[in-house]
Amino acid sequence: QMNNPQLNYLKDVQMRELERYFPSTKCLGEQPPMGLCYQLYLVVKTISDPLKVFISIPENFPQIRPIIKVMAYCTHKYLDAAMLFQHPKIQNWGPNSTLVDCLHQMIKEFELSPPAPNYQAIIDEFDDPVKAVQASEAKEHQAISENKCKKPDIKEEAEAILSTYSHSELKD
Repeated sequence: QMNNPQLNYLKDVQMRELERYFPSTKCLGEQPPMGLCYQLYLVVKTISDPLKVFISIPENFPQIRPIIKVMAYCTHKYLDAAMLFQHPKIQNWGPNSTLVDCLHQMIKEFELSPPAPNYQAIIDEFDDPVKAVQASEAKEHQAISENKCKKPDIKEEAEAILSTYSHSELKD
């Protein structure tokens, strides 16, 4: 069992390595009970757009593995239903494991076998425009620390979602 200064040092080393290898890394701040949260974009050759990833660093990291979540509706053999990366490299997290290695493995796996869009999940969430806006607002509230980030304009988001529906669909 390591003491806090040792853990903090090892955590610091890994976070600096993360920011060096993935320049898009943005700290979202402390999000209880998830711990310190980060967002970044992975460039995967077989996917047209960068893949948004959310990382949660628990208090006892690196003794305890991080949580790596893909922020897209897709399916892949290494993504569970909650879009969490479940590769053996993260499942078998140990003293010599690094977050950067796990992310490099994720890129490698997605390049070998690209994630497929999960259209049903998109339909389920956006079937009801009001629920979609509420869900979006709840996610933003949960994932953004007030001191670190500016909350997007929810009215603009709602208008963007509603603009995808025809007038007759909204009447029903």
